Amino acid sequence: MYGKILADNEYQQIMNKISSFQFIDDGKWDWEHGREHALRVSEYTKRILSDLKVDAHDIELGMIAALLHDIGLSSGTKKNHAEKSAEMAQKYLQKWKIGNIDKKKIIDAIKDHSNGKNIKSFIGAALLLADKLDISYHRVKNSSIRDEINMEFSKINRVDVEICGDYIYIFFKTFKKFNPQIFKNWEKPLTIPYMVAKYLNKKCIIKLNHENLEIESVVGKEKCKQIC
Repeated sequence: MYGKILADNEYQQIMNKISSFQFIDDGKWDWEHGREHALRVSEYTKRILSDLKVDAHDIELGMIAALLHDIGLSSGTKKNHAEKSAEMAQKYLQKWKIGNIDKKKIIDAIKDHSNGKNIKSFIGAALLLADKLDISYHRVKNSSIRDEINMEFSKINRVDVEICGDYIYIFFKTFKKFNPQIFKNWEKPLTIPYMVAKYLNKKCIIKLNHENLEIESVVGKEKCKQIC
């Protein structure tokens, strides 16, 4: 089913439309949200669910959720886009004859993927984490805004994830020296992994070029208490 959705003409038209937009909020968020982002998030979701020993059926559901998680952006605005994407996905999941139980898993994951306030399943946790891992240079290479956040994130070569035993490991690998204090301006790439780890009853270790990245030193002690 994943392949059929990816090849669906209507889906492709939606993603092309999203790729044509620049989503600028507060002068900085014109990141790439089109097909390539959806594919990368799908691969992260697959990797996370595989590490969690989820069965092949639910792995495919997670990857489908990843394909659809941003389709609400076709409205031309990021406001409430998770809810809009979940609403739009209902129609397409019905079109593709996905059963009600599976549909609910996908919709719940999409609806929660932005902030993670209501994780309901491994699929939801995986999509939430996967979306926040896709922050390498791919997302900002075509950005029209050359602010500090975009300049720093353009240095990230790749982000890897591994779930092993009681730990979630996140690895940021950069082309050149990266200033982790930039996460004070956008905390989600650090705080979301901790939220997901808490849901999964695991510990989270984040590394920057093989060195431990302490969340408290980057986002502040009070924020750390709220998340951990």
